[in-house]
Amino acid sequence: SMYRRGVFNYDYSLSTRSFFNFELNQAVISGMVTVYILWYVLITADNAFFPSVCSN
Repeated sequence: SMYRRGVFNYDYSLSTRSFFNFELNQAVISGMVTVYILWYVLITADNAFFPSVCSN
């Protein structure tokens, strides 16, 4: 979020707490989305390319 910090760096209307919460929420959401995408890719990859592994 270096770009996001650069964009909102001049906006002093944002308080420190709300700015921190915004960054924290972005990090948490990004982590959850990344984990979900990796899980979905692994499941679909196992079903599509490794049927023998699932059947055994």
